[in-house]
Amino acid sequence: MRKELRLRRAQLFDKTYKEGKSIAAADVVLCWLYLEPGIPTRAGFSISKKVGNAVTRNRVKRRLKSILESAADSLRSGYIIVLIGRPPAAEAAFGELKKSVRRLLKRAEILEGDQ
Repeated sequence: MRKELRLRRAQLFDKTYKEGKSIAAADVVLCWLYLEPGIPTRAGFSISKKVGNAVTRNRVKRRLKSILESAADSLRSGYIIVLIGRPPAAEAAFGELKKSVRRLLKRAEILEGDQ
């Protein structure tokens, strides 16, 4: 994921958790906050130690990053997105995880079109 599109500051994560909205699937939670039009959508990832050891958490994070990269052109601008991996994400196949994330993005009306 491009560096300028990553969410890295703890303040923005906290703001998204407190002021934003969230929806959940079995393996991932999507939190989002609309800031302003015109700025690119930025994304952050949070994977709890409940998901597994460091290798497992990093694998889940890489998969979520890859899914968002493939959908980057279809995301509406002006949002902050935080994807939170749940323990079932560690055992989920990549295709299942991709379906879950895309379904959540569509429900949140962040994903444009039928991608």
